[in-house]
Amino acid sequence: MSEVFGVVKVMVSDQINRANKIAEEIANSRVNVGKVVHEIRQDENATDPEVKKYQEFVAKAEAAMEDRRKKIDEHIKTNLVKASEMSDEVFEQKKAEYLELKKGAQSAQKLAALIPGFTPEVFADVPALQTLSGGTAGGATGTKRPRLSFLSVNGEEVFVTKKADDGTESKSYTFTNAAAFISKAAGTKVSPSDLSAAAFEAAKTDDLSTVNDVEYSYSVDGNSYMVKVIPAQSAE
Repeated sequence: MSEVFGVVKVMVSDQINRANKIAEEIANSRVNVGKVVHEIRQDENATDPEVKKYQEFVAKAEAAMEDRRKKIDEHIKTNLVKASEMSDEVFEQKKAEYLELKKGAQSAQKLAALIPGFTPEVFADVPALQTLSGGTAGGATGTKRPRLSFLSVNGEEVFVTKKADDGTESKSYTFTNAAAFISKAAGTKVSPSDLSAAAFEAAKTDDLSTVNDVEYSYSVDGNSYMVKVIPAQSAE
């Protein structure tokens, strides 16, 4: 019986070796055209005249678009946006009072959770906490999921890498990634919705695509984390 297995083993090894040789031949002769095109198009050190010409065109177009965006933003702010009825000074006073009340409510809830016999139903009929922009903090229903083009925590870029069908890779920035990063650092679970709500408060709007960037401090268990996000601008 062992001789039979020996013969089968030799046959299997031979077939696998031949298959591997074909696989190597294919890998060495085939080109992922989409990936190569992307790499050459994005190569800052490209020497091909047509590629350089394209890169210069894109750079000028992006600069022109950015200049145009700034001008239209200024036009909208000056002519189409109603001035705030509340002065900046009053806003800061109200904001400080709001944050103090929010902190007190959250501390009381955490303390209650430590009391024997506590169940979440205790706070079932407690009103939802609104953000300073008028939305509701926490909870998945109706929670906005803003698109971001950059995110960092304490100066460290936080992202996950995604690969497209053509093999190209890109960075993905989300509050979910930031929450996981802070949760690991603090040893306490942080909700993505809390981070996005804090961003809305700092930006004074729940539409982050209307601002250039937002930077704010997020505190958990006595530790502060400086969060910076650059929203993906709306295509509309």
